[in-house]
Amino acid sequence: MNEKYGDRVQIVLDDLVVTQLRFIIPYLCGKNQADRAGNSVLIKLNQAGTFTETRLAVEVVLGLANTDVVEEFLTARGDLEWILEECKKVGVNSLQEALKNIKSFGFSVFLSHRSTEGSSEFLPYMPLLYGALTRRIWFKAGAPNGERNLQNYNPLIRAEEHMRERGIKTAVAGFGGLPAGVKVPAAG
Repeated sequence: MNEKYGDRVQIVLDDLVVTQLRFIIPYLCGKNQADRAGNSVLIKLNQAGTFTETRLAVEVVLGLANTDVVEEFLTARGDLEWILEECKKVGVNSLQEALKNIKSFGFSVFLSHRSTEGSSEFLPYMPLLYGALTRRIWFKAGAPNGERNLQNYNPLIRAEEHMRERGIKTAVAGFGGLPAGVKVPAAG
């Protein structure tokens, strides 16, 4: 699917892949588009259980990750050897090469607010942590209906208000937030 449509649409990896480096890295590191499962990843705080893995997942997908930090984390989790074996299946021989490939492809991240029970005062700030570094970050907020969804919008709205008060320009990424290589408009 990524080989056929990945230059026209965002193919967002969800379910099994969400926030889990053990899947994100081998699914995105292939040198050829046909060897990559998609061009975007859904990230859900609390899906993997730790803020550390959530942060590292975002940084890996966006190409901002420090290889030594990722390697230390994966070693501590016991995932490094399995990930390297999976990467070899798509012709990638090291973690450094895998992260370099991922960085070069310009993937995007969708941060989902619906990964916690109840509202989250922190989660809506996640896009702001990385938004100054890249336009390829999205906030999957859903419709502002129901108390929980509205509570998740409020911190983001307050943050934008504070930024504008300080003269910081805020903008919606629009088509500029698409993964690198996705042509707009998608036609054909």
